Amino acid sequence: MKRIAFVFRLLVLLIFVQCKTDQKKQNEASVKSPNIMTISGYFGNIGDGTQVTLKNFGASSDTLSITYTQHKMFSFDIPKRDDTVIYEIDIKGFDGFLPVISSQNDLVIRMNIDDIYFSDISGDAANEGFSEYKRKKDQLDNQVATFTQLAQQANLNEEGEEEWNKRLRELQISVKTQYNDMIVKNINNFTSGLIMEDLLQGQIITPREGMVLFNKLPDSYKNSFGGKTTYQYLMLNQQ
Repeated sequence: MKRIAFVFRLLVLLIFVQCKTDQKKQNEASVKSPNIMTISGYFGNIGDGTQVTLKNFGASSDTLSITYTQHKMFSFDIPKRDDTVIYEIDIKGFDGFLPVISSQNDLVIRMNIDDIYFSDISGDAANEGFSEYKRKKDQLDNQVATFTQLAQQANLNEEGEEEWNKRLRELQISVKTQYNDMIVKNINNFTSGLIMEDLLQGQIITPREGMVLFNKLPDSYKNSFGGKTTYQYLMLNQQ
């Protein structure tokens, strides 16, 4: 009888030790490496099993990872980078993509199912600044487009056309000022360089003005592929 009791106690002890060992392994597995960043996103409404793809942004668009939504959410764990690059997130069955700036922090995305590009990213200054910038740029672009359309539809005489052109120039100056304000607000992060690229592409600033801005931008942008390409363009167009 004593032997049976001893064996029983030994068995209980072994089970306890095994449970502790399993728990320790689970805890160790749940601790994320400090060299890994997580990009997670959530939708207001989307079906489970929807494919979400993480790619490198640019001409190659190499696929880095594929996952599927579960409970309206998804996540990617990827290595942190020493340099700054742009990723893109694609949602199968939906048009457009979402640019994401690489970060040393974990990022959380509130997905906009109506327009993926305008999803909100939080977690660091660069991505939060870029989310704000996209909304502001869309607003400013719509203002200029609406004003130009109204001017084209109006039956203006020479004096009226001159007044419209004057007001359009004032609007363009206001838009340029607001863009510059956004650069100043984001001058210490990567987003300032992306804004400058848009200003150059839209011919809102000249290459000479762009070079002045470029010299004020952070190294994270200057040393990136986009920064180096923009610098070459600016150097070739300084005359």
